[in-house]
Parts: sequence; structure tokens; C-alpha cells
Amino acid sequence: MKALWFPVSKVNVNLEQRVGQKLLLAFECKELTPEVITAFRKYLPGGVTLFRPFNIDNPSQLRALTDALQSLARELHLPPLLIATDQEGGQLMSVGDGTPLPGNMALGATRSAELARRAGEVLGRELSALGINVNYAPCADVNINPQNPVVGVRSFGEDPKLVGELAAALIEGLQSQGVAATTKHFPGHGDTASDSHHGLPTVPHQIDRLHAVEFPPFRAAIQADTKLIMTAHLGIPSIDGADAPPATLSQNILTGLLRHELGFKGVIITDALDMHAIRQGDLLGVDAVRAVNAGADLLLVMSKPEDQKRVYDALLQAAQTSQLNMTELDESLARIHSLKEWINAGPPDLN
Repeated sequence: MKALWFPVSKVNVNLEQRVGQKLLLAFECKELTPEVITAFRKYLPGGVTLFRPFNIDNPSQLRALTDALQSLARELHLPPLLIATDQEGGQLMSVGDGTPLPGNMALGATRSAELARRAGEVLGRELSALGINVNYAPCADVNINPQNPVVGVRSFGEDPKLVGELAAALIEGLQSQGVAATTKHFPGHGDTASDSHHGLPTVPHQIDRLHAVEFPPFRAAIQADTKLIMTAHLGIPSIDGADAPPATLSQNILTGLLRHELGFKGVIITDALDMHAIRQGDLLGVDAVRAVNAGADLLLVMSKPEDQKRVYDALLQAAQTSQLNMTELDESLARIHSLKEWINAGPPDLN
């Protein structure tokens, strides 16, 4: 096990740092800039998300960037950063110079859990070599709506049992290399006909159908010890009523269903908060607080400086005015810290 960069007793010693640890920020740069350093000093984030157009040219540049980000965290006496990206295989590969791998639907066509596990191992090994320790994969959505504009070949298929088996295998492969898997998009984005980047889709089904189709892959992922689950920005009226909010903002879904009913004990992360199923502008901060109160541990905040300020200021004010439950905040931070300790320990099969 690597030596920890910080004493456990010193983690999250003040309210500002406790709030900051719940943020994963994005930046449009390929090396450290004064703007990034300023944002780190101001917000004390738990980590970053890297995107191909914003942050990635080639492997050597990327490794230099991740090393520089972790060095900056050490200089600021922060815990090690979560450094995340989308590296699903197939059409969604943020790191384009890695091994070309089949996408999920191609793996689904083989019906081979062994091939899915080996794909996960390759993804994890290559990401780890680049200093990336969280992968926003696998996609556990069941692809049963041909009008779905966002899932498609990113799904393992239309059979919930097969999707669960292959998602679990890919998780095991990824995490054998010390890279945390992020199963997405809970509670299931496969049966929608619109894109949550542009508005709020709804899933019209009753709870029995959701348990039969949408939820089984997430149960399998939880049994496989996925370290994170990513929320979907979609509404479910059968759970939240006619004016159902995005699942990202639903305590019924994140706390009641995912935590209590399905028994997930890991880290819940939101999908990107710049998607228009979430309110933008000044209301973004309001929805960020709603997401935390619903049960989200990490907020995926994008690169606009004004949005980063809105989210951080709203969370800090909510914490200062008791709009956030401090016991729940500390429990959330403990989950984030546990994830960082797991990553810091290194690949489990090499210990």
C-alpha cells in the first residue's frame, strides 16, 4: 500500500474544504494554468473530470497533466484527487490513443463475461498508467427503445440479465487494476426517447416494470462492488409524481431506492450539471443543493467559472445556514474518503 499523502484525522477540517471535496471540476486546458490554480485554491475540489477536447492531446501530455494536478493537491494539503474520464470502449473513448476496444453492444453480441472482464482490465490498466483513477463506465442502461438518442450501442443490449452480467464483469476487470468503476445512468436511461442534455426525459413505467427491466443491471453492479454509481437526469412519475424532478434531484430515488432498497454503500455521483434537464444560470446552485440533499456525494461540475462559483457558493451557504444536514454531509465525505483510500492502496490483485 502506498503511504497516504495526508493524515486521516486532518481530512476535511473546515467547512470550506468539506464542501469542496464534493466537487469534481472540469477545465479547458492541457496543462496547469493560473486559472486552474486559482480555482483549486478557492474551491479545494475533490477531483476533476478530463474530457478529450478540453484536456487530452496524447499520453505523455496527459500523464504530465495528471501528475501536475496531484502535485497541486499536495501543495494545498488536499487529499489525493479523483481524476475521472469517460473511457467506455467503442465510440466513447476520451483517451483516443489507447487500445481500440469493442463497445458494449459488440461485447453483448458475444455474450461473454470473460471478454467483458478482459476489456475492463485493458481499460483500467491503460487509465492507471495515465494517472486516471475513476472511469465513467460501464453503461448499465438496457437498450429497449429504438428511439433512444443517447444510449444505443453504448448498452450491452436489451436483455437485463445479460446487461447485468457483462456490466459486473467489466467492473471487476476495471477495478482489478485499481481504477474505480462508475456504473451509469441510474435508475436507467435505456427506455427514453429524448436527450437529457437538452431537456428532461421521463420514464413512464410503474415500479414493478422498473424492478424487472431497469434495476437488475444496477443490482448486479452493486454485487460486483462498483465503487460509484452515476445518476441520470430523468424523471420517473411513478416514484415522484406528475411533476417528477430529475432523478439526480430526487431523494426518493437516490436515498430511498438506491441507498435503502438496493443497498448501495458506495459513492453517488451526478451526471454533468450543465445538461439542460438541470436548471442553468442562477438556479444551478439551487439544484446543486437539491442534489446533495437528495443523496448525491459528488457533483460533476463543468468548466464555466461562473458555474463553478454558483455551485460552490450555494453549497457553502447551505451548509452555513443548516440547509444541508451536517450528519449526512459527514457521512458523504466519509464515503468519498473511503473511495480515495481504496484508490490510494493500488490495484487489489497486486497487494
